[in-house]
Amino acid sequence: MAARVTERIDSTRLQTKRDPALTFDQIWIVEDDAQTSARQGIAGVLRQRRTVVVQLHEVVKGESQVIASCSYQAGELRTRVPQTGRTGLALQMLDIARARSGLVVAGTSYGTNRDFIPGVLARHMDIAVEVPRDTRWITARGVTSRSRERADQLLRNAKWSSVRVVNPETGRPTEFQVAELGTVVVHQDSLRAFGFAPGSVIDPRGDLRIALTSVLAGPIEEIIQCIGWARWIRALNRRRARPNGHASNSAAPTTSLPRTRIVGLNSRPNIRLARQQDLRFVPIDDSADRKRAVVRERTRSLRVMELFAGAGGLGLGFVLAGGIERYYELLYSAEVEPIYVQTLRRNHEFRQQQLSYRQVPDVLAPLDLRRRWSEEFLSDLGKAAGGIDVLIGGPPCQGFSNANRNSWSAMNPNNRLVDVFLRYVRKLQPRLALIENVQGIMWTGQADSAPSVADHVARSLRRSGYLAFPKLLDAVWFGVPQHRTRFFLLAVHQDAGYKLDDFGPWGPFPRPTHGPGTDRDYVTVGDAIGDLPRIGNGFAGEAVPYAEPSAELISRNPFLAAMRNGAEKEAITDHVTSRHAPYVIDRYRRIRQGGNWQAISDMMTNYTSLDRTHSNIYRRLRKNEPAITIGHYRKSMLVHPTQHRGLSLREAARLQSFPDWFRFAGTADGGPGGLMYKQQQLANAVCPLLAKAIADFLLAL
Repeated sequence: MAARVTERIDSTRLQTKRDPALTFDQIWIVEDDAQTSARQGIAGVLRQRRTVVVQLHEVVKGESQVIASCSYQAGELRTRVPQTGRTGLALQMLDIARARSGLVVAGTSYGTNRDFIPGVLARHMDIAVEVPRDTRWITARGVTSRSRERADQLLRNAKWSSVRVVNPETGRPTEFQVAELGTVVVHQDSLRAFGFAPGSVIDPRGDLRIALTSVLAGPIEEIIQCIGWARWIRALNRRRARPNGHASNSAAPTTSLPRTRIVGLNSRPNIRLARQQDLRFVPIDDSADRKRAVVRERTRSLRVMELFAGAGGLGLGFVLAGGIERYYELLYSAEVEPIYVQTLRRNHEFRQQQLSYRQVPDVLAPLDLRRRWSEEFLSDLGKAAGGIDVLIGGPPCQGFSNANRNSWSAMNPNNRLVDVFLRYVRKLQPRLALIENVQGIMWTGQADSAPSVADHVARSLRRSGYLAFPKLLDAVWFGVPQHRTRFFLLAVHQDAGYKLDDFGPWGPFPRPTHGPGTDRDYVTVGDAIGDLPRIGNGFAGEAVPYAEPSAELISRNPFLAAMRNGAEKEAITDHVTSRHAPYVIDRYRRIRQGGNWQAISDMMTNYTSLDRTHSNIYRRLRKNEPAITIGHYRKSMLVHPTQHRGLSLREAARLQSFPDWFRFAGTADGGPGGLMYKQQQLANAVCPLLAKAIADFLLAL
């Protein structure tokens, strides 16, 4: 063995949920963690050398144990032992274990190695290994000419049949489509090639795999079941690596915030717990509030500047607020990403054309708020307008998001952009400042054992002469058809004359208008998208004909009235969907309303670790309830409540409460700047109706 590479024998055992009862008395599984997320760097963070662990597992009658384990520093084997590498370690572990019979199973990284297959066969053992579909080998029919052929070219004349294979992780049978692909020659050894795909649909672009085995006869489903062990063992190791068998950051802490916290809010980590909290709502008495209208005393309009604007959902809410007598003037929407700036321009222009008294910026350009010249530019703009009344913004929240737990780190550069926002508060000195973010800001610290970022923001604002009021608000409370809880912190400058006790226990935020404790029901998915035309998987039309809702329906559905206000008549734009592979649609068909990936777990063999799969993956929405939080709905594979397809962009926009006239920059055909860019803009956006509720409330301060 090379220097610094260690060996150990381990007897850790695990009994599967069902004895596979295979023909093979022993299965030897070679796997490593070179590709796990623990080894992947975070954008903007210096990559460090990591330890890679290679393990050999023995499976006998459904019981697994780790027989040998070797570790090395990533990159070390390329420089110290170029003749052996990972394959050499794997073969040496077989020797350590005195493995002389049975079936050796490994994944694609070993299937492509020129030394691994011959090394196993030289030890008089059988092998079954997956290979990438672009692998080239010498086919048996072409030995004389030594013609090489890509593995996936063997699929051209494949004849498929259906078999049932027991999943070693769940113990349940899974349907597979299989095809014998003939005999190939690899380094003078004849091997049996076959293709297999989970589910009932064969999609060359989907989860279709190719494998090789030295077992030239016998049921192919037994070989597939053995290969399945390699994927399952990888998931087992990830569970073992986490404290108590759970993800170290798998849930937001609700009681372990720093003792020095000043933002002491009860988190709403999921819909079930949020509903339990909401059932305890009682009508909120706001008689204790002492609003004196000192913020808007000078003029009909309040001047607003938006930072980290994204697609402009927060700013749109302020533009929609108020009326002719009292409204907001949006001085500038600052954003650095060009595609977002295009979205902002298009929709600001629409507002100017439709309602001239709604003031929005005439010109926008990408603006990097970290640069000092950007700070001076916005400061001069504010002075020319007579000062800024309200500064709003949502610094990028990937570093705090529940959907991106690997980036809960002080080193993540996105987690430092809140300081940029605070710098602008000190520079521009607005009367009010509103910062929006995800709940994770309450428990993500800037350093180990440090107060949360939310506490850091509140303290900084207080030192700058502001009262700081934190609040968690769920968009569903304000007529948005989705549960989406976000953190808001309102800063009120002390010159406005307010005190902390000038507001009741709810604070200076709007009271819920929908749900428990109110006289309105939540807006449901059916209320939001039930009127939209029926379309198919992958539909990409620029606009589709639309039957305008009747006056009776509009009167019964205020949300729909708000969505259609100002939109093009008898047409719906952006009603486009991603084109999913046939095997994905096959999965959709098996999921009922409210169900998720668990209904199709036997089909999800392309997921390495089902135990880490988010509960909202493959979620089919319920028609008669609000939606779950709408993030990147394509990546989450959210399913339409009644149609077997993913959500359209317009449906997702409705669920975010963006009106039908609102357009996201990009094309609908998936080309450069296409649908994926629109989907990402929507995923990051603030719900305009929630922003509007806050803006309407602030007009009275």
